[in-house]
Amino acid sequence: AHVSEVGQRLRAGLEDLRERRGVFREVRGRGLMIGGGIDPGAPWSAADLVGGLRSQGVLAHVAGPETLRFVPPLILTAEEADHALAALDGVLASDPPGGPRSTS
Repeated sequence: AHVSEVGQRLRAGLEDLRERRGVFREVRGRGLMIGGGIDPGAPWSAADLVGGLRSQGVLAHVAGPETLRFVPPLILTAEEADHALAALDGVLASDPPGGPRSTS
């Protein structure tokens, strides 16, 4: 029940970012393994987002060339999910590294 609840919270937050920031073409996953497919027109690559999140103490990884994925521990709290979403929002509000579409 906990994984489902926090997973839904994380998914809803990513859907909100998809609508507000336009970086994801879709949000997908199951439970706490959830991520977003990067829109081809977005100025960010998945690697850019992972690097920006890492600089804020949030771990995520690239799952394929254009997919950002979160795979947190099953004990992730709602507050920790909110922190990750706020960090991602902050990364998306800043300028992409190297201008449009970094290849790192």
